[in-house]
Amino acid sequence: MPDSALKKVIAPENTSGKDEKTPPIRKSFSEFSADFFIRSVLLGLILRLTIRDWYYPFSVFFYAMPLGVLCLLSLFSFLLYFRITIRTKKRFNSASFSFVLWVGFSIWWSQAMFFENPNPEIPLAVSNKTESSASQYHQVLFWNISRLRMGKDAIVKQIKESSADLIGIAESGYNTERNQKFWESQFPEFNILSSPGGMVILSRNPILNSSHEFLKWEGRYLTADIQLNDDVLKVFLIDINGHPLDRRDAAMKFLTSMLKPLDDRPMLVMGDFNLPTDSFLYKGMRKQFKNTFEESGNGYSATWPIICPVLSLDQIWTNKFVQSKQTLNRPTVLSDHFQVLTKISIVPIKLVKEP
Repeated sequence: MPDSALKKVIAPENTSGKDEKTPPIRKSFSEFSADFFIRSVLLGLILRLTIRDWYYPFSVFFYAMPLGVLCLLSLFSFLLYFRITIRTKKRFNSASFSFVLWVGFSIWWSQAMFFENPNPEIPLAVSNKTESSASQYHQVLFWNISRLRMGKDAIVKQIKESSADLIGIAESGYNTERNQKFWESQFPEFNILSSPGGMVILSRNPILNSSHEFLKWEGRYLTADIQLNDDVLKVFLIDINGHPLDRRDAAMKFLTSMLKPLDDRPMLVMGDFNLPTDSFLYKGMRKQFKNTFEESGNGYSATWPIICPVLSLDQIWTNKFVQSKQTLNRPTVLSDHFQVLTKISIVPIKLVKEP
């Protein structure tokens, strides 16, 4: 056989004039999912290390990617990449990288969301009525009751079981005369203050002054002065809009500016902030207030959603004249929010150290 014919048999010439390319390898669904998860995790990490929720609309993604979610997504991506590596001997580096991210986020999540504080042995259901005003304990309860969807009687029963002296309630339904009479009939020993937007304050102690207003169209607040023996406690009940696309920066700026000139008296701020505690928007508030769970809570701090809580939305804050002794997030099937309970005492002004 001639050499030219042999060459044609062994390696036929490309007569089309186009370079032959290897057909692209299609990604499997597992690989596509793993890539999507890891890119979301990296974007969430960049936001947390830089602007967090300072700018809208980046804040929307920040709220959707709390540490617990980033931890789970990095775990899912590792498991998917590991499966691909076992089957195809590929994506080993991706599996290793996602494993490192999962370990890192797990440590970060545990340190940011789990607290251990030394607490005196104070039963949460018992108030101390024998000590002086400065050292007396007052139990405080905040609870978003989700518009009483799970039944009024069961919710009232749980509130009474808390034996709280001061109660803040969000999403109690419309502020109608019928609703007001309902709370008065169920808690005849309490002074009751309600406002539009479904916010209610119940106090065993006298309520001196009160007012309510919008938080720059991003929420509402209800405020009252509570007489605690010789002291007057300024109380703010907050409910900020919770829609995922709603902004919260104007509400927090307005709230911080409103609280700042009142720093010469005991103050307590409680409510459904619809903001995680690692939000940048707490920067101004943290200069003046302490989060009671961070100060005296034990365990996991997230309060929403009840099935798998990943966000600390429901909070109680106190200033330098109020000290929390014991704080508890209590789960309940009657709402999608945990209850937040804390014991507080008023700190004498002469004992408060100025910075």
